[in-house]
Amino acid sequence: MKTIIFIESDKDDAKVFQEVFNQSKTIDCKLLIEDNAEEVFQLLSNGVIEVDLLVLDMSQRKINPHCLLKKIKDDLKEDCPYILVMGESIAELSVESAYREGADCYLIKPEITSRYQEIIYHLENYLVEKKQIPAELNLIDQHKNIA
Repeated sequence: MKTIIFIESDKDDAKVFQEVFNQSKTIDCKLLIEDNAEEVFQLLSNGVIEVDLLVLDMSQRKINPHCLLKKIKDDLKEDCPYILVMGESIAELSVESAYREGADCYLIKPEITSRYQEIIYHLENYLVEKKQIPAELNLIDQHKNIA
C-alpha cells in the first residue's frame, strides 16, 4: 500500500483534500493528514514512518516550509520521498526557492474541488506508474524550461 502525507495547517483545506481524496482515489493508498510539519519531519528522520509522497502546503504557520524542505532533503537523502508543494504564489522566487530546497513539484493551491480531483489523479499516476506531474501544472518544470 502506498502512503501519502499531506502537511496542511488549515483545517478547512485539509478537510477538502481528504474528502476529494476519498471520493477520487482509485488505488490502494493511505492518506495521512498532519498539521505539525516538525513532527512529520521527526517521524521521517527516525524511520518511524515510510512515505511514498509528501504533499506540503507552503503556508505553514509553525515552521518555515523552505527550511523544512531543506532539512528533509539533507537528512533523508536517498530515502527522501517525492515532495510536492502547494503554494498560493506563482512568484518566480517562491518556485525557485522551493526547487532549490528540494521540492520535486510546485503546484498552485486549488481553489475549486475539480482542481483537487485533477491533482489526485496525477498523484495516483505518479505513485503507480512513476509518471511525472504534467509540466503545465508543475511550476518547477516551467521554471526549468525558462532558465
